[in-house]
Amino acid sequence: MDKIFNLGFVFILAAAAIRYFISQEGGFIFLDLKSLLQWEVWLYGISVAWFILAFWNVLIRRRCPKCKVVKYSLNSSEEIDRWIGTKKVREKVGENSYGDRNVTTTFIKIKNIYKCLICSHMWSEMVKREKKI
Repeated sequence: MDKIFNLGFVFILAAAAIRYFISQEGGFIFLDLKSLLQWEVWLYGISVAWFILAFWNVLIRRRCPKCKVVKYSLNSSEEIDRWIGTKKVREKVGENSYGDRNVTTTFIKIKNIYKCLICSHMWSEMVKREKKI
């Protein structure tokens, strides 16, 4: 699956190369958006979306810190701390007006323990969440 996601890096470069060659053949500026054809808009839109998925897959997605594989399981979750705090919310005051106010809420710090399914490495992450009522 990683290889499919990472093709987004190749396709964004291919789409740019296609645009360059079309602009050279047609005699217009490379970045002239008014000269885009319908199929080009679709090609570039899909290429950009695929590039964003590839970027997310490589840099943002949770991975094993030891072997960098995304195959893991959540072994356990435990509540570490609980406290009362405030957060700012936006509420409708009138027909077309909104106001901010601070509300009291309960926050929970949770420790999630993960295990890599490939190398059996275990690691943990702390997460802060708002308690759902």
